[in-house]
Amino acid sequence: VTYRIQAVSSRMGNLNDAVGHVLSEGDLSTAGVSLILGLAAGQSHKMGFVLLDDPAQGMDETLQGNFAAALAGLDHKRQVVVLTHQRSFADALEKQGAKYSRLSGWKMGKLHYAAHSAKST
Repeated sequence: VTYRIQAVSSRMGNLNDAVGHVLSEGDLSTAGVSLILGLAAGQSHKMGFVLLDDPAQGMDETLQGNFAAALAGLDHKRQVVVLTHQRSFADALEKQGAKYSRLSGWKMGKLHYAAHSAKST
């Protein structure tokens, strides 16, 4: 299955291949993640979980906060796992009640965690 994102402007008409020239990196990330989350929310794919690897890359802090709020509003029957190195996005997720583990690194072939949040979703 292939999905194509097309930008349309009321001022400029159909932008076709100019999407990358019109939308910022954060906008393109948002569009892609929105597509995945829309599929996950539907009944046809029956996704029990979604794994997002650094989905807020390129997003400003306002967009990160809005995205964290949208993730918090997803159907609670699905588990959403988010990997990020952006402290501001991790803070926005925590503000929405997300549980988190902060990895501090590897030691003797095992992951070590720096901190765990006691909050629940």
